[in-house]
Amino acid sequence: MVAKQAKGLTAVKLRLILISSMVAIFCLGGVLFWFLRSQLVEFATKIQEISVEASTSNANATRLQSIEKILKDNESTIAKVANIIGDSEDYQYQEKILDDLARYEEKTGVTITSIDFGEASDSSLVPGLKEVDITIALENPIDYETILQFVRLTESNLPKMQISDLSLVNSSAGTGKVTIQFPSMVIKVFSR
Repeated sequence: MVAKQAKGLTAVKLRLILISSMVAIFCLGGVLFWFLRSQLVEFATKIQEISVEASTSNANATRLQSIEKILKDNESTIAKVANIIGDSEDYQYQEKILDDLARYEEKTGVTITSIDFGEASDSSLVPGLKEVDITIALENPIDYETILQFVRLTESNLPKMQISDLSLVNSSAGTGKVTIQFPSMVIKVFSR
């Protein structure tokens, strides 16, 4: 029986089977290599995109941390800047100004007879802000040193009040004490 099977397989047939199987293995290897290579290229592209995204996110995170540190280091300055400009929402700045002026009135001994808030208008000095003129009248006559102290306190106030119009008339008339007539004073206040 073995002899009969051996007669069917000759060296030529075995060589053809070997060559065809080698060609099939070679073609299968080529197809497998091409498929794996395309998968590897696709994977490498995805990895590169993720790497670029990660480095961008890392740079953004680093930038945000540095900004956060700057803000934390300058917290007191930011709070002071926020106080310089009044907040026009619900006219809260007017209440603050009235309280501050009452405190300065008490501290210096002047008597405020009237306070008139003008209409808010766009500021010509500071773009993006509103400007309000406040006219203040004081009881006369006033000692020069007293009015000077009142002006200093007003100018150093937060929110910032800037005196834009001040009228003074000497009313000492030889009394030896410098007193003045103070018709009125206009203060500019800036608000958002």
